[in-house]
Amino acid sequence: MLMMCMNYDRIFGFALSDLDSRATVRDQFYGLLRLNGEAKPSYTALSRLLAITGGVLQPAAAPNASQLPAQLQSSTWLRQNNSRVWLFWAPQDGNAQLTEITRAVLHDLRSNALTVLTAKNNVLTVPVKTTLQVLEIPVDQQSSGTPVNEQPLVAPSNLRIP
Repeated sequence: MLMMCMNYDRIFGFALSDLDSRATVRDQFYGLLRLNGEAKPSYTALSRLLAITGGVLQPAAAPNASQLPAQLQSSTWLRQNNSRVWLFWAPQDGNAQLTEITRAVLHDLRSNALTVLTAKNNVLTVPVKTTLQVLEIPVDQQSSGTPVNEQPLVAPSNLRIP
């Protein structure tokens, strides 16, 4: 998401785990794991995200919307099974109104909550939070949005998700 919003070519993690006292205080706590190996919330959220998205993603058309919260940040990807994932957040809580999608699964990466959403009157109302969420859109719910032609993101083949 950061790459999409800030137009970065790539992002590098500073460290898998926190650094000990040999590092400056400023640099000691950037890891995804604590010094004792305990997972931080960011590690857990990243693991959840990778479990949902899978290893290879192609850029995809965004869902068609009749209403979106102000300053919504989002990115849509096509998974290997041809379902889409829509990653999104906004500076303030609100709702997105999506058309052409009658059902989807909403994942909250922070709480690990999973919510099945069903459209009413052909509009799918998706709650938007200030934290990253993922909407999993099944293959049979694909809309005719504007296609995107870019290179796929590919996770390393040795990636392991706990």
